[in-house]
Amino acid sequence: MCFLASLLVKHAPVKTGILPSRTKSTWYTDELRLLKQERRLCERRWIRTDLQVHREALVEKRRILNALLKKTKSQYYNNLIGEHSQGPKKL
Repeated sequence: MCFLASLLVKHAPVKTGILPSRTKSTWYTDELRLLKQERRLCERRWIRTDLQVHREALVEKRRILNALLKKTKSQYYNNLIGEHSQGPKKL
């Protein structure tokens, strides 16, 4: 083992761990994912330039994303409740 590798192993040993697996939300769509990416892009642009125009674009993207998130989530759960309206035990 070379000198640099041994130093790295000594001062910053490799750590292993277990990450919990997360199931994807069924209501989270590709459209929401794309809007979130656009919002992050606007946020990075505003931070980089600090222009009011870019801040307004960020605020608008955030407003659109939050409204669509709320609408999509509520539609999903309303449909889920409607499908299982026979009784609470089905839900």
